[in-house]
Amino acid sequence: MTFYALLLGLAAPAALYAQKKEIEVAPAEPPPGVTTRAGWLEALRDQKSATLGPQTLSKTEQLLNRFADAQFLDKLEGYTGGFRPVFGGQPTGSGFAAGIAWRPPRQLRRSYGAYVSSSLSTRLWQVYTAGVAWPELAGGKLAVNIDTGYRDSNSIFYFGPPEAQRFRNRSNFRLEETKFNGTVSWRPSQHVRLGALGGYLLYNTGHGQDRRFASVEEVYTPAQVPGLDRQTDYLRTGGEIEVDFRDFPAGPKRGGNYFARYSQLMDQQFDRFSFHQIDLRATQYFPFFNDKRVIVLNGASVLTKANGGNVTPFYVQPTLGGSDDLRGFSQYRFYGDNKAVINVEYRWEVFSGLDAALFVDGGQIFNNRRDSFDLTKFELSYGIGFRGNVRNVPVVRIDIGVSRESVRVWFKFDNFM
Repeated sequence: MTFYALLLGLAAPAALYAQKKEIEVAPAEPPPGVTTRAGWLEALRDQKSATLGPQTLSKTEQLLNRFADAQFLDKLEGYTGGFRPVFGGQPTGSGFAAGIAWRPPRQLRRSYGAYVSSSLSTRLWQVYTAGVAWPELAGGKLAVNIDTGYRDSNSIFYFGPPEAQRFRNRSNFRLEETKFNGTVSWRPSQHVRLGALGGYLLYNTGHGQDRRFASVEEVYTPAQVPGLDRQTDYLRTGGEIEVDFRDFPAGPKRGGNYFARYSQLMDQQFDRFSFHQIDLRATQYFPFFNDKRVIVLNGASVLTKANGGNVTPFYVQPTLGGSDDLRGFSQYRFYGDNKAVINVEYRWEVFSGLDAALFVDGGQIFNNRRDSFDLTKFELSYGIGFRGNVRNVPVVRIDIGVSRESVRVWFKFDNFM
């Protein structure tokens, strides 16, 4: 998919140039015997009519059409079932990730969907997932999804407790996550989805494998970093609501998407790490110039509240920084009990297959004191990005973010907002 997007982007200017070369330039002088401008134009029309023929495509356009007609994208995406390659799909910071996925043949997927996938990154992070879904129950109004997965992230950055986070304090730790999740969704209308969720989560942390930096336990104590000395398992329950008015969810140009989720995570081992979590997100698209340019506004927040006498472990705290919020800061740059982030993007179509974007990001980590949230203390980043797309679906993006600390370049096989 990425190859096609880049090929289309590089070939489009060549195709336009080839088209321009085929356009006949009108003669600078009128034909003999023609003395008026009206007569000159009529003579040109007659000449053009005499030479009209079927439209011919340049060699570049013919090549792209043959490539599309071969349904390469459909085969790569696994629409016909069986094995296919996968790229990305791991947390930012893993390095380049690739793997393989399997889906049953299409004839076996008429009433349900299933998948199995695995991927390995250049930093040896691992992800294994499997799931099954029934998306069209009760006439399309009811959907059931069950999934399980294991993730081993061997070198996640940690910059210290919220009150002492410094870039120079960077350390790292290993995080293993095993999950069993189930979701039941109901659509009372075309644009509204209600969901109930439940699951079981298992966590384990260990010595960080990035030798450039100290491991977390070598720098901090369990009193400074809750959950450092022991990890727990969680029973999770909750509900969610989504209101979606986007024109094309895979690559929207107009409309909006609004999402809210409440989760209760109950410590199953120590009765010390139970907490509640609220996830909020709102995104609105404002198109103009015939949808060729779009302003995108996005706001998101994650709020946690530990039960009485409990604390939220550091390895499940909300984080800020990276390719999906503050793009001028390192991934996992800020940890804390709560986070808020605002993103503004101005996007425009460079040519078919490539969009560009200017963006500004703002965000803050804060605790549960009323005076800890302060818009004047938001961290800021800004930059420029490029999105390769196929049939208006973004498949690869490059973002260059600048902040007070650094310049970051993100290369992702997914869309943002």
